[in-house]
Amino acid sequence: MTGTSGVAERPVYEMLLQNRSVTSNGMRYAVPVMGQYVMTASTSTPSYVSTLPKNLDIFSEVELGLDNPAISDDQQLLARRLIMALKASLLRNYRQSYMDLPYSDLHLSLLEDSSVLIEWTYLNLRAGFSIEQNVDESSYYVLIRDKADGVSTIVPEYGPLTNDNVGAVAAKVVARISEKL
Repeated sequence: MTGTSGVAERPVYEMLLQNRSVTSNGMRYAVPVMGQYVMTASTSTPSYVSTLPKNLDIFSEVELGLDNPAISDDQQLLARRLIMALKASLLRNYRQSYMDLPYSDLHLSLLEDSSVLIEWTYLNLRAGFSIEQNVDESSYYVLIRDKADGVSTIVPEYGPLTNDNVGAVAAKVVARISEKL
């Protein structure tokens, strides 16, 4: 299921008091005027729900941690875009495959070099997103431990994380984790 997200504008009518002086009968003049436009999110699927099921609500530590004043605005923006993309990918997986997988909580760490590390850890895999002070140098990684014939090997996957590819990276990481759980 691929939905197209968009923004729709809908007018909101409101009553604004144009003249606040009271008339002889005690009434104020009120004039109906066109109010501001309110932006609302919409998708091509009518059953869109913006919240994740309880078993996918794994972002609270990261969302709280992003309010830290030591994190730059650019880092916060990329991290918040990443969280939204991860949520969308998890919800898409959940709806398409009815996957009720035991996803672990994401963790956020502030490192000494002012980078932000968001990690997902499991017994046999780890996924991480390193959001650097210079966000153009940010990256992601997935490490999977494969066991074959009693031999354990680590299969790495990594690459850049940018504002342009954040959705594709989130979908790829969620898919890799989902197939291993």
